[in-house]
Amino acid sequence: MIGDEGSGGILPQMDDFANTIAEADQRYQSWREKLGWIHDLLADDTFHPNTEHLVYLAIYLHFLATGKISCSEDGRHYRPSHHAKMARRIHDRLSKITTSDNVFIIRKIFPWLPSYNSAFTGAEPLTRIRDIAHRNDIPKELKREIKHTLQNKLHRCVCPEDLAISAALLERITAPDADYPPAFVEEFKRFHEELKEFFNARPLEEQLEVIAKKENAKGVILVREFLEAKEMADTPEEQLATFERLTRLRGYFKEDIKRSTSSEAQHLVLADIRLENFSFVLLSQLINHFKTSEDVMPWSPALVALALTVENLRLSGFDTKECRAVESELHFWRQRFEPRDI
Repeated sequence: MIGDEGSGGILPQMDDFANTIAEADQRYQSWREKLGWIHDLLADDTFHPNTEHLVYLAIYLHFLATGKISCSEDGRHYRPSHHAKMARRIHDRLSKITTSDNVFIIRKIFPWLPSYNSAFTGAEPLTRIRDIAHRNDIPKELKREIKHTLQNKLHRCVCPEDLAISAALLERITAPDADYPPAFVEEFKRFHEELKEFFNARPLEEQLEVIAKKENAKGVILVREFLEAKEMADTPEEQLATFERLTRLRGYFKEDIKRSTSSEAQHLVLADIRLENFSFVLLSQLINHFKTSEDVMPWSPALVALALTVENLRLSGFDTKECRAVESELHFWRQRFEPRDI
């Protein structure tokens, strides 16, 4: 067990894991306690999660992170650094038990954990909101609202619902009829971006933009090429070009993750997962095009899309040896392929 950061729970019976999660959710009130229960469960050497367990955990964490399951305060004070450190240990444990059979499910868990970037594991993370709540250029009522709904809450018992509160407040202070000092608005925008980073809630484009600022020249070029292609991906030809650039970027990230620190690797893994998700969008668009083509099957782009699909499966950790073998066969076949031979 992990003492005051954990749930202090007892390893549950595994005969009905969905009910076990539901019971734990009722028992533990705060997001920290719920994460603590998951941490303790995974840290227990007698618990050997199978695919079904991991699926339920992925669903549960998804519901927690998106506010489908509400959290309440547990009467204690824990800064967001406790959540961040717990997420790092959960991530490390899941990485150790990842296999080719469960990698797809475990990758569905990672996005719903908070960030453990060094900015959030320090003693006092997210302190920008404290300075915002004490500004002298905004009305007292607004200062009081920020202090009670965000500053004190975040430093006492943070939960995903706080991001929605911040988003609503940001929308209000940036409304066309709002007349707040520009300096205050800009500072609140910075805070909201920090909060999005903590909850790993950045969309793909924002995630890649942040990563590009820390990458070398090659990484920056690959990110820019993909984002530019994505912006123009309207025709099947453009969608296929975007799929190719996406695959190239994922290949670069796979190597970059090996060279990165733990917190840097988390950012890259999350970006890779979002790229993986977007690859399904592109593939779906291409398949629809191939199905509705009025002419004969466009074999050349179809085979390129098939090869890219297999490569993306490999980059996601599926049976890498088999995927490489299929990729090699497809490459050889494409060189000599004649539609009339079918």
